[in-house]
Amino acid sequence: MLLVRQKQTQQYRKESFTIYQHFYHCIDSGGQFSTEDLNRVNQAQLHNQYRERCHIPFCEEIIKLRRQFGLSATRMAEVLGFGVNVFRHYENGEIPSISNARLINLCQDPQNFLQLATISGALGEKEMRKLKARIREIQQQQTADPYWQALALSAAPGRNNGFVSTKPAVVKQMFSLLAAAGQIKLQQIPLLFLLVDLSHFRNHSKGLIGMIYHRNGNSINMHNFFGLLQWACQMGCCKISYDTQGQAGLLVGNHEIEEPLQENDLAGAIHKIILQQKENDIGRFWSNMLQQAPLQELEENSPVPYELAYEMNALDEWLIWQ
Repeated sequence: MLLVRQKQTQQYRKESFTIYQHFYHCIDSGGQFSTEDLNRVNQAQLHNQYRERCHIPFCEEIIKLRRQFGLSATRMAEVLGFGVNVFRHYENGEIPSISNARLINLCQDPQNFLQLATISGALGEKEMRKLKARIREIQQQQTADPYWQALALSAAPGRNNGFVSTKPAVVKQMFSLLAAAGQIKLQQIPLLFLLVDLSHFRNHSKGLIGMIYHRNGNSINMHNFFGLLQWACQMGCCKISYDTQGQAGLLVGNHEIEEPLQENDLAGAIHKIILQQKENDIGRFWSNMLQQAPLQELEENSPVPYELAYEMNALDEWLIWQ
């Protein structure tokens, strides 16, 4: 039984999308077989592309929206004029209609949501006072870390960032864990970020860190890398050191590594990557990566689409999650 990833065009909600259909091919019988895990990967590709094309918010955005206002899923549904359980279904993966998606997108602006909550009359007087106080907190938080905001890393989920938004907590953990691993040179960091993102995407159809990468000659650049590195140093996640040859590397900062995020085994991912790095010649591997046809065919300075993870055989020896 061979695992095959084959490009196919499929229809979803009257739209056409090209995905990498995953299935097992039986050498003896010539038959094709699937599993629940492969079906999830195939379906996730369709859903991700549909959401991006039609500006449908992703689950993580929908959950974040409700949590930032401190409301239950039921209350959110009442404010938005949905059925009682509709918002909860959206959080769990059901795709909103285009009209409902537009309403949810408008609520990304706290003032719009406050106006809608007032018009709906769904919240009591006490709840409205709490909501107004929460909105003031949100506005203060938006200016609490202006450097992070200036990095412009919080793009909406899409093809170029693995259909996940970059989260400060994940980036801080990444830098902290790399610094704790030791012997990491600055020029290797974008490669390690890329490996984590592409490896996770290959198995789950979404990135983990959600960075945007570009091909630049014989190297891969990471969007706002040096600004991000400076931010990580300011946050105490790491420090920059120089060896006798003047090569820059990471040292442990004064920020304690937080507990690994429950939704993603980031600590385990970094640990396995570092072990692989020590056992393999990272320069040779990186050379093999760049020689892969999908990367070679990219235009200079063009974003690296995460779907290339399905085509890059060199990833096999570096896969994180089996």
